[in-house]
Amino acid sequence: MGYFALGSKVYVQVYAVVYALLFWSAVTYPSHLLSWGALGFVLSLVGMKMITALKFFRLRLWRLVMFMTIHTWATLVYAFMIDGMLYVYISLVFSLIIAYLFLSRVYHYRHSDEGAWGSMMLSSLPVFIFDGFATFASLAGARVFFGVSWWWLSIGIAVFVYILSYIMLWFWAIASYERYSGALVASLILVELFLVLQLLPLSIFVNAALLVIAWIIYLNALRLVHAHGEERSMWVRFVYAGTVSVLIMLVTSSWR
Repeated sequence: MGYFALGSKVYVQVYAVVYALLFWSAVTYPSHLLSWGALGFVLSLVGMKMITALKFFRLRLWRLVMFMTIHTWATLVYAFMIDGMLYVYISLVFSLIIAYLFLSRVYHYRHSDEGAWGSMMLSSLPVFIFDGFATFASLAGARVFFGVSWWWLSIGIAVFVYILSYIMLWFWAIASYERYSGALVASLILVELFLVLQLLPLSIFVNAALLVIAWIIYLNALRLVHAHGEERSMWVRFVYAGTVSVLIMLVTSSWR
């Protein structure tokens, strides 16, 4: 076990390199998007198994696998939706960096640092924000460019929001029954908000940013119920910052 744990640190770097190769291959051969998505799931499963050394049937392993799979899929789909190779590569590099930082924290949580759960939780936030923005923008783009039905978009958003909300609440050590109910409410709120924002004369990127901020505010409000002392003050600041960000975006956005 000691040798395996020592090797796990190397697996973080190996995972990052393979992850980068997956993105490069997907951009080079975009016609095989479904194949790259399937390979992304396999990569997430194998990588997390090697890094964490968790048993195959542990729910903790599969939550981490799903978290990284969603990140991979969100990155790939978003890369195909945006225009301009410069922006594509910027998004891919940013996605790779935040994934590497998160995986490093997962390794330290599993094998070395005491109290590393908090740093792993914080490192998951950039991944969560990127995935939310990329997915919401991609789904809105699918409606604009491909005419995807509102029903299919609503189902896709509900499933995506539920799974990612549940995982984030797990990161925040929320009780199991509250994770299920909190994730369900989040999915309902975000679906309704997504549909309402499509009626406003805003770009899909502004709408995606507003949805992510609203999502963060809701989840942080749930976290506030269980926070105490300095931790509570931190989450209150998150809620205030999110509310102010929504107001600023609505005032400064181009309404057309």
